[in-house]
Amino acid sequence: MESDSVVQEVFREEPVIEVVPEPELVVEETVESEPEFVEVVNQPKPEPEVEPKPKAEPKPKAEPKPKAEPKPKAEPKVVKPVAKKPKVEDIKRTKKDLIEYIVLNTDVNKSKANRFLKYFAEVVTDALKESDSVKLDEFGTFLVLDIEESTRYIPSKDEMRVLPAHKEVRYRGARELKDLLNK
Repeated sequence: MESDSVVQEVFREEPVIEVVPEPELVVEETVESEPEFVEVVNQPKPEPEVEPKPKAEPKPKAEPKPKAEPKPKAEPKVVKPVAKKPKVEDIKRTKKDLIEYIVLNTDVNKSKANRFLKYFAEVVTDALKESDSVKLDEFGTFLVLDIEESTRYIPSKDEMRVLPAHKEVRYRGARELKDLLNK
């Protein structure tokens, strides 16, 4: 039992006390200096480890389905032409041309044909001023429409504008005239 005696001797020994000298107090003088700038460097965060996903087992290939009969193709859409506003150069007939046409096809002279067109335009204008419509059989109808005030977007100026209420003149051709033009 020697090990017991060694243990007892260790416990019997007197504790050793070490003397530690006291530290000296040092008084430092403060000197004003410029503040130090420390550059902060952002270190990239470590990427989290991604566990590999288990691979899915391949699906068995399906047998190809027999092709169905092709559907009959739909008829192509008919694109309606858009009517263009005539330019000044595109106008074929003028007042002078109309007067000459009247002179050639009737027994009226040039001055009477001129007066007829002048008075015809005057009568139509006066009727439209009174907000009446003028209907000419086999030719068409001149209408006056009251347009309400509206707000419109003007893309060239990128702004909204208020258009005041106003009147517009419209012409609707008679069915007979449309039929003659479309023959």
